[in-house]
Amino acid sequence: MEINAMDFKNECLEILNRIHHSDDVIILKDGIPVAKLVRYAPPRRGASIIGSMTGVGETVGDLTEPFDDEWEVD
Repeated sequence: MEINAMDFKNECLEILNRIHHSDDVIILKDGIPVAKLVRYAPPRRGASIIGSMTGVGETVGDLTEPFDDEWEVD
């Protein structure tokens, strides 16, 4: 659906009610598309980032003890 900006201004509430059941609305100004009104889709709930890597890594040795091996540095 395409609609002139002035008509959109005058019929905004009606268009918002209709858009729930219809296609996107292209808003024109002087015959040129300037905006696209689409129905809102809530974001999909995916897995949380926090804790998503639980159990992937492995702890080797004691993390609280000093590291005695020498490192080679160039």
